[in-house]
Amino acid sequence: MLIEFIIRGSLQNDKAKLRDLHPENRKKATDKPTSDRLLKAFSGITLTIIEMGGKRIKHLTPLSELQKEVLKRLGLDSALYQDLEDNGTCPLLL
Repeated sequence: MLIEFIIRGSLQNDKAKLRDLHPENRKKATDKPTSDRLLKAFSGITLTIIEMGGKRIKHLTPLSELQKEVLKRLGLDSALYQDLEDNGTCPLLL
């Protein structure tokens, strides 16, 4: 998958490894993460929007350090993520 190729290339260029991708061993680091594990790292994210009495309340799960690192290595600014809560939309999907 493309995500795997980009992340692995970035890690190789920086001689770096990602930690926290293996739930069974959070300290395990890898420079060859699979797309499955990378995507699972984002599985707990939720955007909750509640509308009551003309008011809209939003809550977006904060990004973990791992998620921020993955986005950075994909060349994506984490501000795009914050836009989901601020605007309720994703600029990449418009």
